[in-house]
Amino acid sequence: MAGRKVGPILPLGPGPQELIAGTLTYGYFGTLPESELFSAVGLATALGITPGTPVAGAVTWHKFVHESKIKYIPQTQLRHSCSWQAVYNAGCAYPAAAGNGAYPPPGDPVSQARVLALDDYRFDVHFMNASTTELVQSNVTPQAGTEFRDLLLRICVNYPTSDRWAALTAAQLGMVAPHTYGWLRNAVSTTARLCHSSLVNGTNGYAEYNDTRDIIGWRPVLELIANN
Repeated sequence: MAGRKVGPILPLGPGPQELIAGTLTYGYFGTLPESELFSAVGLATALGITPGTPVAGAVTWHKFVHESKIKYIPQTQLRHSCSWQAVYNAGCAYPAAAGNGAYPPPGDPVSQARVLALDDYRFDVHFMNASTTELVQSNVTPQAGTEFRDLLLRICVNYPTSDRWAALTAAQLGMVAPHTYGWLRNAVSTTARLCHSSLVNGTNGYAEYNDTRDIIGWRPVLELIANN
């Protein structure tokens, strides 16, 4: 399929400049290496996230347009044994527009309006959501309009062929043992947060906000918000 260049309505950001699938509202540009964006260690250092352990290996980033916004998601989780709270405390659990977040963890609330700069670009860093409702059941079905359903699931081999943008396996997407689960921003209770552990059926787990087991990992969304 020939690439389609996004028009001047969007700053394109690092990486590929032409769509290979989808539309200017929901589309896929392909991949870029960490040298064009961030390494796992480099991103955590820039955000001041020190708990946990970086996942080994170079990072491949996937570039999307979602609801007319450019967003980047790493192919694998970047860090394990890192609690949801640690990411929240760095201001990177919710999008900036959410203020302190719809369901902040116990303790002093933290502004989520963290902006990360890279060259001429700025990014809003946050967890993916799986539901447009912030408080959900633990077995919620991923909804259209969310980053987990519209982006990560659509590059998985198990996603329906008619609507799929790539065909990566669960292993390639970092969703096998020992680091099986990935934090999402939706709350299951005042202290528990949703996790995804299956790229076939979507979300099917949750954990306490301060859980630091190595089975749970951090996979952020980097949303391009503006040129400097």
